[in-house]
Amino acid sequence: MESIDAKARAILETALHGRCPAVQLELRRVDRPGQRQVVVGFAPWQRPDFTKEEAAAAARAVLQLRARGFLTLESGARLWIAGDFDAYYRSALYEALCRETLARAKTNPEDAAVYPYLHRAYLRLTPWGRGVLEGAGQRFLQPSPKA
Repeated sequence: MESIDAKARAILETALHGRCPAVQLELRRVDRPGQRQVVVGFAPWQRPDFTKEEAAAAARAVLQLRARGFLTLESGARLWIAGDFDAYYRSALYEALCRETLARAKTNPEDAAVYPYLHRAYLRLTPWGRGVLEGAGQRFLQPSPKA
């Protein structure tokens, strides 16, 4: 089986053993509800000091795992677990996006309708992904030996 990188392994480990909340950073417009610009794709970044580059790398890992059939994304959950998304709202990355959006609104009247948005979701293992991970045991989640 093709190897996966450390970031993808960490995401799979979290999804295998518990909830795996993730967010997508977006810019939305009040005057155009359907319009949104993705700043960083869906990724789990629970540390409040995650950088944009780290979040983007995690988002790429999530895309890779979804494309390979390991993960699915549930963004229409009716119930959010209290505290699962607190780190995202308190993160330096979200704060920087809020400040940047406010600064642009002050200088450009058209940007006054733009606001930052955290699109919340949970990453879940697919039945196939769970079967592969449980069948392979921890071997799959271990780093592959260097040749």
